[in-house]
Amino acid sequence: MPADLVRVEAKTRRNVAVSDRAGATLKLDQRGRALSAGELARVAAAVERRLPGLRWLMLAGSVAPGSPLGAYRRFARMGRRAGVPVLVDTSGPSLAEALEEGPALAKPNRREAADLLGREIPGTDEAVRAAEEVRRRGAERVVLSLGGDGAVVARCPVGSGDVLAAVCVWSLDRGDPFADALRRGVAAATVAASLPGLEFGSPAQV
Repeated sequence: MPADLVRVEAKTRRNVAVSDRAGATLKLDQRGRALSAGELARVAAAVERRLPGLRWLMLAGSVAPGSPLGAYRRFARMGRRAGVPVLVDTSGPSLAEALEEGPALAKPNRREAADLLGREIPGTDEAVRAAEEVRRRGAERVVLSLGGDGAVVARCPVGSGDVLAAVCVWSLDRGDPFADALRRGVAAATVAASLPGLEFGSPAQV
């Protein structure tokens, strides 16, 4: 997978996943150090260089604490202006900002949606209402993953949300209807959740 690497002053954070033989996983995520406005500008320039050849722009993960606000809003706006559909899979202020730019798809999990909306999402009915409210904030479509209660039936849900987002975009890019893309994404995430550690399933399993 080709990558454009943007050099920054701070060390890149490390995420460590520890799994036992039964498949229980403990995930240890460092917070990372703040990026400067100049460093974020270089990231934006790298995104802009890539935009002409993109079919999707996926904005995934968090912005390091203490970084200037507005990065995901800027990237989502760049994608929209270039006519590239945008998927947003993030949390906190970055999610709220990106929604203002009308992304094609938002994929928060239960906790991220609850933080955005300022209330708990205890059950499926509440999740449906929450997803609709997230959609009204700007996203064309919303997939709200619920771990073991909905989008993923999980023994080990770590990483399943990423699988769900990736497979949804892959399927939409093939031209599949949204409902089919969602089914494929949930199936792939369910397989990933049933496997120990950070493993994910084969196409045949999905």
